[in-house]
Amino acid sequence: MAQYALVSPQGELLEIRTEAPNVDQTQLAPGKPRLLEIVDVNASFNPDTQVREGPDIVVSPTQYRRIYTVRSKNAAETDVLKQRILRSLNAIAQDKIGNIMSQDQQFLLLTAGMEGIFNHGLDRTTWPAALRNVFNPLFNTATNEVKAVYTVLRTKRQEVNALSTADQLAAYDKDAGWPT
Repeated sequence: MAQYALVSPQGELLEIRTEAPNVDQTQLAPGKPRLLEIVDVNASFNPDTQVREGPDIVVSPTQYRRIYTVRSKNAAETDVLKQRILRSLNAIAQDKIGNIMSQDQQFLLLTAGMEGIFNHGLDRTTWPAALRNVFNPLFNTATNEVKAVYTVLRTKRQEVNALSTADQLAAYDKDAGWPT
């Protein structure tokens, strides 16, 4: 949708409108506000790798031009992107860990473990076989799968920390390579 700027004779923006002028603005008397077409220059950019600054305003008899400068992200801005990706990796890992077992299995693991520790001590070999048969498979599955998730997380953190440009960080696939 086209936009139009109502501009004072001094070049100040008074308001932005969506309706087009119904008269030729170059024919208006001097000292009257004009309704000029808004033209954005360099308005598009990739927010993952670039920063858009501005706009600088240039007013001509027929256009209100907003000129933007687009530059690559600097080191501090790239570091912010890197920290966002690292936080995202941590969230993915926590989600994976939370989904290793159903809530029923988590409850069973917790209650079997508490019963074993409180009634029979920390040495699981002294627990009754029925209790070990419930606890050990759940514990081993959880432990192994959590270790697998943390192994991937450590590797992905190292990969991200080795990246140095916003382009590299933007291209990094944080969702690939996780255990299912």
